[in-house]
Amino acid sequence: MQRHDSAAVAVDRLVVRYPNTQRPVLDIPHWQVEHGQHVFLYGPSGSGKSTLLSVLAGILPASEGEVTVLGQPLGELSSRQCDRFRARHIGMVFQQHNLIPYLSVRDNVLLAAQFADQSRTETLSMLTHLCERMQLPAELQERPAMTLSVGQRQRVAIIRALINRPSLLIADEPTSALDEENRERFMGLLMETLQQQGASMVFVSHDHQLAGHFSQQLDLRTLNQVEYDHVD
Repeated sequence: MQRHDSAAVAVDRLVVRYPNTQRPVLDIPHWQVEHGQHVFLYGPSGSGKSTLLSVLAGILPASEGEVTVLGQPLGELSSRQCDRFRARHIGMVFQQHNLIPYLSVRDNVLLAAQFADQSRTETLSMLTHLCERMQLPAELQERPAMTLSVGQRQRVAIIRALINRPSLLIADEPTSALDEENRERFMGLLMETLQQQGASMVFVSHDHQLAGHFSQQLDLRTLNQVEYDHVD
């Protein structure tokens, strides 16, 4: 198998099966995301979108084939090494935010930054910068996450994902809880911040109105050779 040092993501002959099943969930011969590219990934429920994101993040191992992220074949890493690689190089944003409700905004972000190779001073400086970029008032940093609005929580989730200056951002339906005005504002700020950081992104959504923000739109069914049903 080839090493793909020039790509942010490279997938070769990827097959993913869940335990005790023969039928694969994913069967992707080849796919590549270039450095700095932002991909809008869509497809019906059951087509394997969330499964693919979990594989790219190193959360779910490939059953067959090779997944290379930022020049690193994930199959060569132990579980612990994969966790550290993800913490240092990959940002993740989810539909449900996954913030710890009783912790402050600042503590939620600091918790995510603990495995990064940057000092607390650097992290706090980056937090202040990202709060400004995401139009979150500084005083919100001390408030528990549970007291924030849905839109504010989603912006905190993005800040948490970007705090370690990741080279790759993985986002799974992050705008589903936002109204149209906040969704467009959120996407504009997100894309501007990613461009400034030079980060690549794989973004999953059912909302095709967002596709115009992306340099590439991709229906997973054109990649995944598995006959799918509603399992995702």
